[in-house]
Amino acid sequence: MNISRLSVYAALPLCAAMLSSCGKDSPIFVSPSGSVSGLMVSISAPSAEDGYYPWWEYGTGFTVVSDARDVSDAMISLTDGASATAVAEVDDAAGKVWCLRCGYEPDGFDGTVAFSVPADQPKTAAGSYGQDVSSNMLFFSTAGIIGDGRQAEVEMVPVTSAIALKIYDSGHSAEGETVTGVSFVADDGFFLTGEMPVDIISGNRGQISEGAGEVNVDVLCGVTVAHGYENAEEVGMTIFPQQGLTGKILVGTDRGTYTFDIGPVDIAAGAVEEILLDMSAADSSPLRKVGILGDSISTFRGYIDAGYGAYYPTGDVQSVKDTYWYKLIYNQMPDATLDVNSSYAGTRVSEDPKYPGKDFVSRCLDFDDPDVIVIHGGTNDSNNGVILGSYDYSSDAASLDNRYFRQAYIKLIKTIQANYSGVSIICVVGDKLGDGYASSVETIAGHFGIPCVSFSGDSDNIPKVSGSHPTAAGFDYMAQKIYSEAAEYLQ
Repeated sequence: MNISRLSVYAALPLCAAMLSSCGKDSPIFVSPSGSVSGLMVSISAPSAEDGYYPWWEYGTGFTVVSDARDVSDAMISLTDGASATAVAEVDDAAGKVWCLRCGYEPDGFDGTVAFSVPADQPKTAAGSYGQDVSSNMLFFSTAGIIGDGRQAEVEMVPVTSAIALKIYDSGHSAEGETVTGVSFVADDGFFLTGEMPVDIISGNRGQISEGAGEVNVDVLCGVTVAHGYENAEEVGMTIFPQQGLTGKILVGTDRGTYTFDIGPVDIAAGAVEEILLDMSAADSSPLRKVGILGDSISTFRGYIDAGYGAYYPTGDVQSVKDTYWYKLIYNQMPDATLDVNSSYAGTRVSEDPKYPGKDFVSRCLDFDDPDVIVIHGGTNDSNNGVILGSYDYSSDAASLDNRYFRQAYIKLIKTIQANYSGVSIICVVGDKLGDGYASSVETIAGHFGIPCVSFSGDSDNIPKVSGSHPTAAGFDYMAQKIYSEAAEYLQ
């Protein structure tokens, strides 16, 4: 049996060449057969309302085959969205025609066409999934030629299906990350891609050969994970129809890989199946790297820079596992690890002549590649009566005066945001901060839309080793409260 071949991506250059060489006003092409006559072909989608994608637009090319075994090219000359019209040339003896996607090769045609779906499908344009799948979904159609006017009302018969992936983040786990690729890895027994022979006269479909259970989409354009379903980015892929499809979808970003368990799902020929991928609800995620910026409350010898002063271990806090930040990262957060702990005993958020170059603003660039930075500071500013100053949000970071608490804290936030793209910041207000300092941190965090966990008035729940330094039980309470109130930024 001779099988003619229709390749998804081989079709695209041919369509472009036809459009550029013939022009929009030249829809009639020379047929390889001898005797030809004009044929008006009207095409309609099976049902756009049921999710079928009308792949055509003005200038779309396709191939017309008749039962007289002649082959010609045609191009859409009129479209209203749900249907399209083109002029083709067929043999006078033709009584029935089939329209195939552009790129069909008629060599030895016997009515059977092998439709091919590749495993690698690059996404080259941002926007809706339609730009990914509209040129890749394969259709053939059949109709009898009616009347002396040589018109054919063609009903499309889809061969492949499409998946529209909507990628978003209901929390803040992956917000701002760049999507680099998406893969659908089906469970054993499913063939998503390959080559499938179809007898276009009977509509019978053969077994998929050279089949693969995986589709890979390299995202070659700017796709960034945004917060909220309403801002979802779309990635499309073409597959063969499936019943009870199960498997995994892997979304790769510039931070790592997120995995989603999928199915079972039925995807009919010609249908577009929408799958929602909430990055905060992934079945597995890359480790989130957490940076800690603090004073003595956040120190532990051996886990901070050797040149930085440490308060812990002391009292009943003899293991790093007793600290609030260790409990937060390794006990409360799923899939998290420490980036850098840049804490220094006795330091302030604002500059301090006692510790030159060691204030929070100076140390906030100590981190490697954090996804989250927890700021627990202000206790030493409060204890030393640092002037609060004004809320100056309009000046750039370099112009802010680091001697004043509010300007120093604003400068700290601006510096972190400018140097760590996409990082989530969590501000912690200790229970020993004076009212003006606590409210200042809360106000600044609110201005920047940053979560702020306050322990003001919470001293009874945080027993101390001495002064403002919590015991192991106090740290346990702190870790639980920080995670509880900022969970959407920590999951």
